Amino acid sequence: MDQFKKKKLPLLIAGAGGKKKGGGSSRTPVEANDTVNSRAMASILDLLGEGVIGGLVDGAKSIFIDNLPIINEDGSSNFSGITWEFRDGSQDQSPMAGFDFVETPKSVNIQLKRTHPVTVAIDNDDADRVRVIMKFPSLRSISKKSGDTNGTTVQYRFQIANGDDTFRDAIPEGEKSAEITLTAKKSGVYYRSYELKLPKPGRSYKIRVTRLTDDSTSSYLFNDTWVDSIGEIVDTPMNYPNSVLCGLKVNSEQFGGTMPARSYL
Repeated sequence: MDQFKKKKLPLLIAGAGGKKKGGGSSRTPVEANDTVNSRAMASILDLLGEGVIGGLVDGAKSIFIDNLPIINEDGSSNFSGITWEFRDGSQDQSPMAGFDFVETPKSVNIQLKRTHPVTVAIDNDDADRVRVIMKFPSLRSISKKSGDTNGTTVQYRFQIANGDDTFRDAIPEGEKSAEITLTAKKSGVYYRSYELKLPKPGRSYKIRVTRLTDDSTSSYLFNDTWVDSIGEIVDTPMNYPNSVLCGLKVNSEQFGGTMPARSYL
C-alpha cells in the first residue's frame, strides 16, 4: 500500500559465484511506519480563589505546567497543543468554552463482531451527547509473499434509537457519514473517539455500533475492533460566579498519561 511509508532496512543479497549452479537473492521484510497515534485531551478547571482579582500577571507566561511556563519570556513555547481561559471572579462572568458540560463515563469493553453489533443503553435521559471510544488492539496486515507489514482498513456504523423507535444512522461530529472507514497502520493499541448528538426530545436512548468489515480469520490480518467505553454528556453552561478560574486543555500524551502539576502567578 503506497500510503504507508516503509522503514528503510538493509537489502540482503545472497548468491554463489564461479561455476557452481544455483544462487539467488533474498530480501528483509519491511514494516510500514505507524500512521496514527492515540490522543487524549485532558480538561482541567482550577479554582484559584473567590472574589474579583486583577488577573494573571502576564497571561500564559504566568501559567506553569510541571514548573515550566506555557510561554517563555522570549515568546517561545514549552508545550504544544495547550489552550487556556481565565475568569477573574466576576458575578456575571461568561462560561468557559469546553467546560460547559458534565460527562459520566461508562465502561463497555465488548469486542465488535461482524454478526454481533454492540448495543449500549444510555442511563441518563437528560444526556445531550454521547462520546464513544473505540479500541483497536492492532491495525496491520502482513504479506504472505514478501513478509512486509502494512496497514489495513476496517469499517463500522453508528446508530441511535430514541425510545421505542427503530435504530437510525447517526453521523459522528466531524464525520461525513454514519459509516466510518478507518485506514491506518498501528502496531500497538489505538483508541479513537466519536461524539454523537442525541435527538431531542427523547428518552431511553440506545447506541448501536455495527462492524461492516468481515472478521479476520487469518494470522496475517489484525483488525479486531472493540467498543471500549462511552461517556454520557449533559450540557450545563455554568459561569461559576465570584470564582476565579483557569481552564486548561492539554494533550495528556505529553505528560505520560499523568495529570501535570499546575501553578499560577
